[in-house]
Amino acid sequence: MLTSNPDIPNIPNTPEVGMPLSTAPARPVVLFPMRLETRYFPLADGSTELRVRVYPDRVHIDSHEPALTADELTWGQHFWEQTWRAGNDEERRKTAWRQLADRFDPPRAAWVARALKPLNPQDRPTNPVAGDQRLPRPPRFPSPATKAEAWTRAPWTRVLPNQWIVLGYKNGRLVVNARGGVIPDVLPTGPDPRVSPADTSVNADQPAIDEGMKWMVDFDAAERVGMGIRATLPKEAAGLDFVLVMGIRDAPGGTTDFASRLAELFNAHHYTGGLSFVPQGTPSNNTPDAPSGFSSTDPGHEASYLAEHTGPAFQPGDGSNADVLTTALGLANAGQVFANLPNATSREQLDARHMNTALWQATLGYFLSQMVGDTGESPLTDDDVAWARSHFIDYVRASGPLPTVRVGKQPYGVLPVTSLDAWKPRAGQESQSKRDAALRDFLVRLRVLWRRNYPEIPRLGRSDDVDKDLAEVLSMDGLSSSYSMRHLMGRHYLEHLMVFLSADFFSEVWEVVAETPQENIALARMRRLKERAITEWWAAQERMTATVLQTLGVTWRPRLARAVFSPPVATLRGALVQADQGSLLSPNYIESLLAVRDLDAIRHEMFQPSRPLELPPPPRTLLYLLLRHSMLLEYAAAASRLLVKRGLLQPALRREPELVDLPVGQSTQTVWRQLRTNIGVPGVAG
Repeated sequence: MLTSNPDIPNIPNTPEVGMPLSTAPARPVVLFPMRLETRYFPLADGSTELRVRVYPDRVHIDSHEPALTADELTWGQHFWEQTWRAGNDEERRKTAWRQLADRFDPPRAAWVARALKPLNPQDRPTNPVAGDQRLPRPPRFPSPATKAEAWTRAPWTRVLPNQWIVLGYKNGRLVVNARGGVIPDVLPTGPDPRVSPADTSVNADQPAIDEGMKWMVDFDAAERVGMGIRATLPKEAAGLDFVLVMGIRDAPGGTTDFASRLAELFNAHHYTGGLSFVPQGTPSNNTPDAPSGFSSTDPGHEASYLAEHTGPAFQPGDGSNADVLTTALGLANAGQVFANLPNATSREQLDARHMNTALWQATLGYFLSQMVGDTGESPLTDDDVAWARSHFIDYVRASGPLPTVRVGKQPYGVLPVTSLDAWKPRAGQESQSKRDAALRDFLVRLRVLWRRNYPEIPRLGRSDDVDKDLAEVLSMDGLSSSYSMRHLMGRHYLEHLMVFLSADFFSEVWEVVAETPQENIALARMRRLKERAITEWWAAQERMTATVLQTLGVTWRPRLARAVFSPPVATLRGALVQADQGSLLSPNYIESLLAVRDLDAIRHEMFQPSRPLELPPPPRTLLYLLLRHSMLLEYAAAASRLLVKRGLLQPALRREPELVDLPVGQSTQTVWRQLRTNIGVPGVAG
């Protein structure tokens, strides 16, 4: 809901962190979710009034009070004294933390410890100091602000937009466009302890509602602070298909830097309800089979101790969760906002990059080179494929390019988005961004095909059965739950298959024994019908694929357009990574593959040829098979490039043949034959 730092330094992975490329300065906008309530009220003239109430989400609310009470001051200093006395004794340091976390809660204890962090860390003893001995150099504490009570102010939000804009749609048309009033810079979101019940005008039997939070229960009050919006609907627009409410907070001219306010908000959550990174694959909901991946229990405060006092601080550019999100939100100059959080130093994005690199040849690389390019007609060059490879490795992330955070008990996915329609290269960089522009144009055209299937997507309102729609939506998952396999038959294979299927092995005998001209005419007619059927089948295939290719702007006929999937579908029932679902890969086939330097050893899975009898059988998991296949394809791609460069192989022959040595005696340049070709490099021969 607010704009972040406009002075973010240029970084090479701009699209990954959600900063739009344009001629204007990059100003990413952070959008938080909201809660809406809508009601319709009939008016005397037959029209309808729509009332919209907007409530902040939990992530907006700041209830953190930095000032310390006398009790917090005493116990915080005691914590640091005991920590210094512990020296390098890990158990004594944990005991000091447990005392502080037991008396307060771990998030508040972390803030107390941070606010009282000694100013002379260089004097901290290395070895333990007994309790009856004086510290050689006692800690010197800062002088934080103090307060008399633990709760001194109402919770508030300072990150709401300037005003809300309500857009209502009916039958695909915008019929409501209303603006709310100006929202105060600071909006209370709960009771104020400084206001007594005597100061309120409500019934004594009702909860005390002070003036600051009155907007939460009174629509007129909500309207005065911009959190309630009215809109009049004409008679023909009664009832809306959907309502969109949005807003952005910014200062006139865009001169205000809200990065510090955003950092303040995240710090507030860190030291009140808690803030953490959620590892990829963590279940977010309880199911009958298993609980969610979140638990508020922390025996002995072990997890909070490890996060707050032993975890190494992330370094800018290290690819950790904290580094990636800090860069994306423009908080590089706002302090280490995401340091000392659980899973802050996990490098999930770096792991994803490595997996993209390892699997490129067996996935998208194979698709581009074999299914789309290398046809003789294709304009895709080796440089184009190399650029696509770099783009895929740098920016594409199967689980999203930004980590998920948990605020309190609620996980929030962080999704970077930009407008494909509004995107354009930076001024003066048009020539360097030709491929980026081509990719954008292709995605815009591909979006047309995706939107054609929109009616088939499970969603509320898809049918008249709300319960059925809801069940379909809730059954969806962000990850594949099963995998299937089927064969792809190319044109070369299909042409030979059709000749085989249409052949009449008894035609010659029939011609010999045919006694009348009518029988010969019937035979000739049957042959013509078969030939016509085959011709019409190919024509239908061409028409069907031509429509898709034209929509996508593909001007050539790739192999994929002349291929069909075979009907049988086999479900993959083997393990994806390993049969044992433990956290450690055992046996570690990734290390085994990386350690092998002999191509035949990889091909024949002889990872330790000196001890063949001690080798366990290779794991038949999907990841292992893809990694091994990708390594073999990397060798093949390197060999084919060398052969083409030395004129020993025509570029078109790099296509993987569908049928080998057909007709008999015809030499086919399979991958293995290419690898056995002497390329004239000393010490390298097939």
